Amino acid sequence: MRKYEAVCSSDVLDAVANGEKILLIDRLMESINSLDEISTKDLAIAIKAENKDNRYEFYKQVNLNENLSM
Repeated sequence: MRKYEAVCSSDVLDAVANGEKILLIDRLMESINSLDEISTKDLAIAIKAENKDNRYEFYKQVNLNENLSM
């Protein structure tokens, strides 16, 4: 099972620098892209956006210990 957690746009560059795979959800364009698949210009627009309409969201995959019961 995969689990994802939200990443604040101000933490995106740190997460990428730490080697984490970050996904960008663009609700207006109805797309989900990995940051390594988009241009730096598009990333800068998403990070800079005021995001009042919740258009952009960033997520990273969280490792789960499947041996733990829920």
